[in-house]
Amino acid sequence: MTTKKYRMQDEMDLLKQWEEHEKITFSGWDFTHIKDSWENEPLPWDYKNIIETYLSCDMKLLDMSSSMRRKCIGF
Repeated sequence: MTTKKYRMQDEMDLLKQWEEHEKITFSGWDFTHIKDSWENEPLPWDYKNIIETYLSCDMKLLDMSSSMRRKCIGF
């Protein structure tokens, strides 16, 4: 029963945080207001290794505005 109470409090705190984030106005790609409120896990795959598997020397790579543009420069 105690565990459920804590879980409920965690959910209420999370809901409160979400409501606060909804009130924040921002424009463009400026997400600095959420800078410390998320975590990033390492990807289970390597983009460059996957591309190199399919890309031969006589091919050209076109990046269609993905976030990997800087990584593509190395190919």
